[in-house]
Amino acid sequence: MNNTEEKKLYYKTLTEILYKYMEFTLSFDSAKPYSYLNILPILNEAFATILNDIENMEEVHFNSQEAISYIEKIILKNIADLNIIDQYEIKEGLAIQDISTLSIALYLKKYKNSISNELNTLMDILASYDTNESKFLLELINMLKTTTLSTSITSTTIDSKLMPYYANLLGIRYDELSTANMYIFIIINIISQINELISRFLENMGITDVQTRDVQGHIDHFHSHKDELNAIYPIDDLTEALTNLKTNLNTLIRILQEKSKNASLQLDVKSGN
Repeated sequence: MNNTEEKKLYYKTLTEILYKYMEFTLSFDSAKPYSYLNILPILNEAFATILNDIENMEEVHFNSQEAISYIEKIILKNIADLNIIDQYEIKEGLAIQDISTLSIALYLKKYKNSISNELNTLMDILASYDTNESKFLLELINMLKTTTLSTSITSTTIDSKLMPYYANLLGIRYDELSTANMYIFIIINIISQINELISRFLENMGITDVQTRDVQGHIDHFHSHKDELNAIYPIDDLTEALTNLKTNLNTLIRILQEKSKNASLQLDVKSGN
């Protein structure tokens, strides 16, 4: 069985977290006998190669901390093959629990960006419906799109004043008062509600012959098998839930578009056109 796009997206996200941290620390490491600016193009090329390898990687079944070790080995091998810098501790100063939690949060952010076309299309369609379900679904989608991720991740080897620059490399804001855990809680809760509303919306429209994919079951399994205290998360359950949500969104869009098309055809027939 091949990895889903959502599963590959998680591993690419984790790669970005680790690789960008390595680049971040290299950029002000004046003790090394090389110029960071000179090796940056090579590092960028290596990063692209690693992402391509992940795109084609074999199916794996790791929790979030096992995934960190897996990706770290891939990066270290690639760096060793470049033969431009010494063996490097790519996550030096970062707690594995912080990396693990941030990987889930940033993954959810990237996932919602990856389904922006589906969300925008559905919002446009739902705007013409005047039901409680459609209005609530619009509110939930808007909440999903507008909830922002901040990180308060710290390093034991990097001055805290520099960490906002690392956060910026990941495309997120640094905020000492924010936690990635809160973002994870909010986004997963919204996803659960959106999926429930999809089923209720279809039911209230009298459409009962459409089989939606299971989202809540995978989310429940994610919650029951996670170890939040030690930041160990079951990746497969989360990626399955997100894969199925995207399928359900596209199913709803297809049904509503077909319904609109059929209604237009009936109007044309009645008008004699």
